Amino acid sequence: MFTRIIRFATRFPKSVIVAWAVVALALGSLSGLLGYKVMTDDTAGYLPESAQSARAARFGEEHFGTQKGARTVVVLVTRADGRMLRAADRAEVRALADSMPRTPFDAMRPAVKGQPGDLRERAGAIVAAQTAPVAAHGRFALVGLQWKANATDPVAQDWFRQVRDQAAALARAHGLQVGFTGGVASVADEIKAGEGTKALAQLLLFGAVGSSASCSSAARWRPSCRSWRSSSWPLRRAEWSSSRRTRSGSSSTSAHRS
Repeated sequence: MFTRIIRFATRFPKSVIVAWAVVALALGSLSGLLGYKVMTDDTAGYLPESAQSARAARFGEEHFGTQKGARTVVVLVTRADGRMLRAADRAEVRALADSMPRTPFDAMRPAVKGQPGDLRERAGAIVAAQTAPVAAHGRFALVGLQWKANATDPVAQDWFRQVRDQAAALARAHGLQVGFTGGVASVADEIKAGEGTKALAQLLLFGAVGSSASCSSAARWRPSCRSWRSSSWPLRRAEWSSSRRTRSGSSSTSAHRS
């Protein structure tokens, strides 16, 4: 079996390389659509019950109301001019915390449209939002969002961007600015930052495949070229010798006549 595969690959290297490139492209497209089903950000689920991280997760669920499967996304709110938060600003922070769980989900955005399954369910939900006390120096406030979603799902990542954009617009209207970190926020930012690197890696991969195909074609062509030269050389030599004898005979005849 393996011998036949090896013979086929060595006999048709260009076809094998092209076939692998097509398969890699198809699997890459499929993973973008269905990869979220086999990936999760809930690493605590793979730990034994006696592990310290698993015990800490259970403690948080029991004492702080953290829901199973939810991750905390921290929102940092500051004034756009860098000054201390005033009483009116703190009221706006509380209003901002209340509005984020009610952000409508837009299923017609390019990053979401055409995705399979129940898009609203895949987007997840903000199950709780709490404001923390303002920092001692009064320059920022924190909002904790209990975000229940699969952070590796591109639909959940896009809904996070919708929430972030709306929150940033509301904050900007009142002279505030926001920043998000943790959970789906960190994953979405990492995916966005790595898009250029991923595209470059794919470009290099297909460039390597193209180079390999060209080299294999050249390797197959050059031996045939050399064999053609070697087989045609005796005939060309015979023609050259015959032509030389003909010229020599013509010169002798001319000399005899003279």
